[in-house]
Amino acid sequence: MVDKSDPIRILHVEDERGALEITNLFLKRMGYNNFKITQALSAEQGLKKLEEENFDVVISDYKMPGMNGLEFLEELRRRGNDIPFIIFTGKGEERVAMEALNKGANRYIRKEGNPTVLFDTLGRYILEIVEERAKEEERERLARELKAKDEKHPLIRALEDRDWNVRKSAARSLGEIKEIRAVEPLIRALEDEDEDVRKNAAWALGEIRSVKAIEPLIQALKDRDKGVRVSAVEALGKIGEPAVEPLIQALRAELESVRLGAVEALGEIRDARAIDPLIQTLKEDNSLAVQLSAAQALGKMRDKRAVEPLIHALKDDREEVRWSAAEILGEIRDKRAVEPLIHALKDEKRDVRKSAAWALGEIRDKRAIEALIQALRDKRSEVRKSAADALGKIGEPALEPLISALNDRDPNVQEGAAEAIGIIRNKIALEPPGRTLKVEDARKVAEKALEMIRKSNEESLAMRSALRHIARDRTGTVPRVTVPEEGEKEKRREEEEEVKLTPKQIKEIRDLHARGYRDSMIAERLGISQTSITKYLTEERARRIETTFLHKHRRRI
Repeated sequence: MVDKSDPIRILHVEDERGALEITNLFLKRMGYNNFKITQALSAEQGLKKLEEENFDVVISDYKMPGMNGLEFLEELRRRGNDIPFIIFTGKGEERVAMEALNKGANRYIRKEGNPTVLFDTLGRYILEIVEERAKEEERERLARELKAKDEKHPLIRALEDRDWNVRKSAARSLGEIKEIRAVEPLIRALEDEDEDVRKNAAWALGEIRSVKAIEPLIQALKDRDKGVRVSAVEALGKIGEPAVEPLIQALRAELESVRLGAVEALGEIRDARAIDPLIQTLKEDNSLAVQLSAAQALGKMRDKRAVEPLIHALKDDREEVRWSAAEILGEIRDKRAVEPLIHALKDEKRDVRKSAAWALGEIRDKRAIEALIQALRDKRSEVRKSAADALGKIGEPALEPLISALNDRDPNVQEGAAEAIGIIRNKIALEPPGRTLKVEDARKVAEKALEMIRKSNEESLAMRSALRHIARDRTGTVPRVTVPEEGEKEKRREEEEEVKLTPKQIKEIRDLHARGYRDSMIAERLGISQTSITKYLTEERARRIETTFLHKHRRRI
């Protein structure tokens, strides 16, 4: 049915301006106030207006100079325009009226008789044909829906099953086969009562990668279930570039979960258009979680414009912001961050110092060497380990200062320096021949490290594991070191913290380590002590390097 409150748009084509005005006047006088009439003084003008605007019906006079009403109708139909058409004819022009109907006109009216009757008839004709048109469009719509229903994929029908498990499996399967017809049903499934169904619907939309799903997936970031929100973020990341602008708009959403999800999705897409909005979010958002995620997203993009805001974040009052900024600066690897990160090595919080040391190792700037050697004095073993690793990554430029550090009175500095030398030696052993530091020289450096540790009556189990494969004499034996009583106590304490790893845990540790997870992150993820993980990875690395080293250099040593 036609909504009578909506205006009916009419194009009236007539070469006499007076006739146009009379028609408009009488129709309003007869109460047809919802008619919106546009006038044209020729068929040519009428064709142009039909190209520029949408109308519900055309009224045209028959006799007009140039193109007459019948020719106007023929041209419309030739162009594929089936808009309802009413033609005015004069007395005695029945033949014209019949020809107009044959050519596709909907009604004809003779210009004769009482004007009130004439224009009331015109008004009723307009309402009738617009109503007929609306009913026809409704029938076509229902036919299309019925056809679509008949052609519906069995898995799409399964999305309407009463069993939530069936709906969940159907959503998953539709994503796996990337069924494009499932987009609309999957969008509706984002509002399913079961969170598993919603989560799998979001995942499936990401696999299909339809732009129609962008806004619904952004709305899904409001979901009460975290798993659904995570799936929506991943799906938006898969859709990629078309989702960038909507996600940038979502950075201003009131709900924190929407802003957080938008930031994470932009970090996955890594489109340059998001950099400035993410920097603004990093500076201005009032949510710590959103700020940290914005920093991580910028780190993934490795854009140099993120460096200054992250350096500023190293001075933030919140510990989480400082250590996160330090780690992300390490990922970006911009040398402007070296001095601020050196300063962060003196932060009051352990995690900030540890992250700053790690970041300096990633940047590998020799300006950090002395500061990292000083960090080997840190009271926390995690920071010392991170500093030693960083010195090992810096490599050969750190060798001379590290050899000097072997004479330091602080046993922690001696141990850390020896461990860093061992890391550097491992790297050299795996590189092609022709290095400036020869294999024999590196072996002597490692032996000197063990000798200094022996003299100071200090040696850690981690050090022995790190150096055992390089501190060999020509018979292939490891120099025996006497560990003092205090060292034995430390050893027992470490062993008490360790757990025996199952084959499944070992596989998970290897997989996570290969994906770039650090020891502490693996420990937190698997719920296993970091000591056990570090020991396993260290021994595994030593075995692998020892095998490679002996294979490549057996004749030379």
